Parts: sequence; C-alpha cells; structure tokens
Amino acid sequence: MTMWRCRPGSRTWPFVCNIGPDWPCNVCTWFLVLAPPLALIIASWGHVALWIPISLALMTVATLLLLAWADFSDPFAPQQTPSELARQRAELAEAGYDAHTLSTCAHCSIVRELDTKHCYACDRCVHGIDHHCPWHGKCIGSVNLLPFYGFLWAVCGLIIVFVIAIFVWFTSPMF
Repeated sequence: MTMWRCRPGSRTWPFVCNIGPDWPCNVCTWFLVLAPPLALIIASWGHVALWIPISLALMTVATLLLLAWADFSDPFAPQQTPSELARQRAELAEAGYDAHTLSTCAHCSIVRELDTKHCYACDRCVHGIDHHCPWHGKCIGSVNLLPFYGFLWAVCGLIIVFVIAIFVWFTSPMF
C-alpha cells in the first residue's frame, strides 16, 4: 500500500512511502533496532566515556535510516486494468513482439519484464525479486536491495558497538 508519493515516477524513500502486508513484523523490527541501544545510551550516559554513547547513537541512526530506506521504497511493478493490459499487448504486437511469448501475470494483469515475479505474500509482482522479508514487511527487490544489504551491514556494526558499549559499561569503575 503506497501511503504517499512526492514525486511522480519515484520509487525510493523519502519520495515515496510504501508499506507491505506484514507491517506488524516491521514495527517489531523498528522496536528491536531502536529500544536496546536507546536503553543502553540512557543507562550508561555519564558512567562511561562520552564517545561510547555517541558512537552507539550514530550507529543506531545509520541503521534506522537504512531500515527506513529499505522499508518504505516501492519494489512493486505497477498494476494495470485489463483494458490497459490489452492496449499494452497491442502496442507491443505493433512493435514486433510476439504477444503470446510475453510473460503476463494472471493475478496483477501486467505484462512482466523478465526479472519480475509474483509474490504471493504481497499479492503483487516485484521487479528483480530477491525474497519476501516479513521483518521488512514486504518483498526485497531491485529497488530496495542495496539499502537492504546496507541495513544488514549496519545491524552487524550496531551489534558490535552495542557489545563493546556493554563491556565498557560493566567494566567501568563507576558501575
């Protein structure tokens, strides 16, 4: 479901906000990324060196930005009405394409590109589908694949910084 589109034809966040059918799991993802670092920043503030909560906060912000970019981008192929599909097939036939060899999605009523597949969890066709990710609430396709990989790397970095912050906090003399 597309909530808003600031720029016509734009498919990436912040110009579009598109949420998927598994949005409750996505809310859990946001909570799991935000709550533990925020609790540690608040608990350790003033008890450890200042660079530790600041680096934890910066890593959390970077992770949340990449999460937002992957979550709210629109990987879905635009849907068509049956009349638009017939018109598009006629245009492609006039251009020299064989109308019977073109891949058509029976669910979405679109003429698909070669790398577009139908996701039955989202009930939409997705350009360059990688997988359906319930933690992001929708499919990961060619539009949001790069921010998805960035998010995974940022989560790994956040976990490392989080573990270092806990270790430093527990070994500090003020604890």
